[in-house]
Amino acid sequence: MDAFLEDLAGLLESAEAGESATDLTILVGSQGLEMLSNVPGPLEAIRIQNGACAAYRITRRAGRVQVEGAAAGRAASLSSTPPPRLSSSCFPSSLLLPAPIAAVAN
Repeated sequence: MDAFLEDLAGLLESAEAGESATDLTILVGSQGLEMLSNVPGPLEAIRIQNGACAAYRITRRAGRVQVEGAAAGRAASLSSTPPPRLSSSCFPSSLLLPAPIAAVAN
């Protein structure tokens, strides 16, 4: 996997662990990183307008995390959705708690 896709995957992993309420755009350029909140518009246009080598956008909606990336003619997107939560009402209590072990006399 190349650096662009590795960065995209790493950002998704970090974003899944975080709790930011705002969308975040990360620009990568010769001067380093620049992070901007809630920047509207196409990511490639934002990258070009700011003279960045690559741009990434992290968004969260209804528990879903998405990371988009754009770099010199390339674009990719990764997303994750949290697994559904299982309600204890779906299972009998005997399946949720271990049964007591009965002593057996010989």
